[in-house]
Amino acid sequence: WHSMSQPGREFLCKITELGMFSADFILGHVLLFFMLPPLCIPYVDKGHSVMLFWLRPSRQIRPPIYSMKQSKLRKRRVIRFAILYFVMLVIFLALIVGPIVASRFLSPLQSIPMNLLQPTGLNNNDTTSEPTGLALRDVTDQRRPIMRGCEVVLVWGKTI
Repeated sequence: WHSMSQPGREFLCKITELGMFSADFILGHVLLFFMLPPLCIPYVDKGHSVMLFWLRPSRQIRPPIYSMKQSKLRKRRVIRFAILYFVMLVIFLALIVGPIVASRFLSPLQSIPMNLLQPTGLNNNDTTSEPTGLALRDVTDQRRPIMRGCEVVLVWGKTI
């Protein structure tokens, strides 16, 4: 039996994990984008270190001295990740601003496609504002509930 239900379980787990991953991905990038303005303030990293480690500016941890090769590699890496960062920022802004701008130029749908409508003539309209349920019935109602297993059957004055 477990071998039969395992693919379904794996499918549900995969959907859940991908949903959590996408939420973490979006939240992480939004936080990263919100950190850009404070990072543009000069020497904010020193203030941040003072707040984190409670060190006076004179007692700060000194930056390491890198060789020329390491400096070039670090500079290339910074440029590469800066390009990636700003590309992601543009994509996120386009996903937010694009629909707002496009809504000005697009006209709303004049008709709803038929597959979105409830079929007519089936007499199964449950979108009324009347209360539903057995506890809310009128006392003059001729129907009475009959218990059959786990379901309740309403019968018109008949015994089953």
